[in-house]
Amino acid sequence: MELFFKHSEGINQFFLNNYHTSIQLLQEVMPHLDSMTEFANESIANFYIGKNYWKLQRPAKAVPYFKKVEKAFIEKGYIRPDLREVFELMIKYYKKENNLKSQLYYIDQLLKADSILTDTNKYLMSKIHKEYDTKEILLEKEKIQRRLVKEKYYDVILISVVVVLFSAVIYGTYNHFETKKRNKIKFDLLLEKNEKSTFQKQSPDKFEITDISQETVQQIIRHLEKFERDKKFLHKEATLATLTVRFNTNSKYLSKVIYHRSGKRFADYINDLKIDYLVELLQNSSMHRNYSIGSLAEEAGFTSTPRFTNAFHSKTGISASYFLKELKKENS
Repeated sequence: MELFFKHSEGINQFFLNNYHTSIQLLQEVMPHLDSMTEFANESIANFYIGKNYWKLQRPAKAVPYFKKVEKAFIEKGYIRPDLREVFELMIKYYKKENNLKSQLYYIDQLLKADSILTDTNKYLMSKIHKEYDTKEILLEKEKIQRRLVKEKYYDVILISVVVVLFSAVIYGTYNHFETKKRNKIKFDLLLEKNEKSTFQKQSPDKFEITDISQETVQQIIRHLEKFERDKKFLHKEATLATLTVRFNTNSKYLSKVIYHRSGKRFADYINDLKIDYLVELLQNSSMHRNYSIGSLAEEAGFTSTPRFTNAFHSKTGISASYFLKELKKENS
C-alpha cells in the first residue's frame, strides 16, 4: 500500500502549496502505476502534476499532463468532479493563446464531462466550485463560433486576394518571358532583313494610277528615288508640303504615288525610311551604338524623342532601347 500512500501524500503536498515536493512524489509513483488497472490513479496523478506546474506559472509544462487526463476521459470514460477543472484550465490556456478552435473543442469536452458528472455525482456537482456553469459555457461557445465564422470569412477574402495576386504574378512572369521571346524573334528577323530602304522600285504596271498621267507618275518616282539615295528624309523639314514644292507637283499626286508604291501614308513612309536607316547604321557603327535614344532620334531627323520611339516600335514591333541593348550583346 506504500505506493498509494505516496500517491495521496503527493496530492496533500499540493494543497500545502509545496508544489515541487508534490511533483517529485507523484512522478516517483507514476512509473509503478499500471495504466490498465490503475488508470484512475494515473489520471489523478497527471491532473495534480499539471496543477502544480500551473501554480508555478508554467502552463506550457502543465498542458501535456492535462491532455493525459483528457485521454483517460476519452478512452476510459474516467472523470470525477475535481478532474473537471482540467477542461476549464485548458479553455483558459487556449484563450490566452487566442486559439479559438481549441477553445471551442475544450468547451465541448467540458459540456460532455458536465453531462456525465451531473448524472453520476449530483450532490458533489452542486458543491464544487465551477469557473464556468452550463449557461456561461454555452454563451462562450456561441461567441467563439461567431468569431470563427467571421475569421473564416476574412480568411476566404485573404485567400482570394492571395490567389488573385499569385495568378497575376504567374501571368505577369509568363507574359514577361513570352514578350521577351517574341521580342527576340522580332530582333533576329530585323537583323536578317535585306531591305536597305522602305521604298523599293516596283514594276510600273503593278502600280498603274488611272487618274494621273504616267509621265507625271514616273517623274514623281524619279524624284523619290533621288530623295532616298541622297537620304534627304533625314532632314526635319522633309514634309509633304516641302517635297511637293521641291518635286514641282501637288500634295494629292505625291501622296497617291507614295501610297500606291509603298502602301503607306506619307508620315509612315518617311518614318520607316528613317528607322531603316538607323537600323542599318547601328548594325554597322559601334560608335552610334553608344548614342542615347535622344541622340539617335536627332540623328534620324525626328522632331522629338517620343516620335522616334513610337515610330520605331510601330515599324519593328520592339522598342528602340531593347533593340540597342540586344545589338550591343550581339556585338560584345
